Amino acid sequence: MREKDIDHKDCQNCDAALHITSDSVLELLLGIPEALRTFIYVYSEQCSDQDLSDDLHRFWETESIGIAEETQTASMSSLFVDLKYDWILGRYQVTLPWKTDFRPQGNGYEISMARLNQLRSKLQKDKSLFQQYDTTFKMQVQNGVIEHIPSKTHQDGCYFLPHHAVIKTDRETTKLRIVFDASAKANKTSLSLNDCLEKGPNGIPHIFNLLLNLRSHPIGLTADIEKAFHQIVIDPKDRDALRFLWIDDISKPRPEVIQYRFCRLVFGLTPSPAILTETIQYHLTRFLLKEPEMAELLSQSFYVNDLICGVQNEEQGIHTYEKAR
Repeated sequence: MREKDIDHKDCQNCDAALHITSDSVLELLLGIPEALRTFIYVYSEQCSDQDLSDDLHRFWETESIGIAEETQTASMSSLFVDLKYDWILGRYQVTLPWKTDFRPQGNGYEISMARLNQLRSKLQKDKSLFQQYDTTFKMQVQNGVIEHIPSKTHQDGCYFLPHHAVIKTDRETTKLRIVFDASAKANKTSLSLNDCLEKGPNGIPHIFNLLLNLRSHPIGLTADIEKAFHQIVIDPKDRDALRFLWIDDISKPRPEVIQYRFCRLVFGLTPSPAILTETIQYHLTRFLLKEPEMAELLSQSFYVNDLICGVQNEEQGIHTYEKAR
């Protein structure tokens, strides 16, 4: 913050306890030294600690207008999806949250085929990327994320999702991500798959609260659930709505188009974040009696699939790490 960011004359008659610029908030929360050295606190005799807290919360809510929605806490009695534990697979299984009397218009096959042809033309210019794309699907078949559909028939209830590649060259691990477009429409007036699914409640906590809690501890802990969306099983009756097209052999000049369908949750669906959040919260409730403190800590520290929390010392950090696993 520069001196010109604050007009001391304007502060003489105000009750505000803290004046900050919006571009410095994250720097403060993340602990950038320069931001910490240059922050100027202007206290008023009328201000209390509660005033400070309220000012900060009002500021963050203002900054989040149009971005963050009101947080709703998921509970076992108010889950918006049919969630159950599959003891054979050792995973949670959900049904898709369909809107009443809503189904996609058409099956999306034509737009998926057109997108597939465009995708192949691009991938053929980069053989390495083409191979990575194909290998990703083969690995997902082996891991039970997707399954091959031998028949080419499209019965009622089938829907095909277009997909494309997103390349992140700055990533050290996964540089290729395959993104599925559940918002694709055959035309401007038709309904997409996402149009027919409930978005679900926003159970994600405010990032402000998570960062503030992290900065209030001497030691920070971060982790994530690996391939979190793919850990959740889709009920078999909904899987045909999650079909997509690929080819049988990328080395063939004229490969055959084949069909797959998802057995696990797809990231591109509108309700996917809410489903993941509710599944995590539901899972943690199973440990409230056995490990109440740890269940409570984890319940308040997840931002989608990312864990962000803090501890007081190394011993507590190791304990949290071992219990959270």
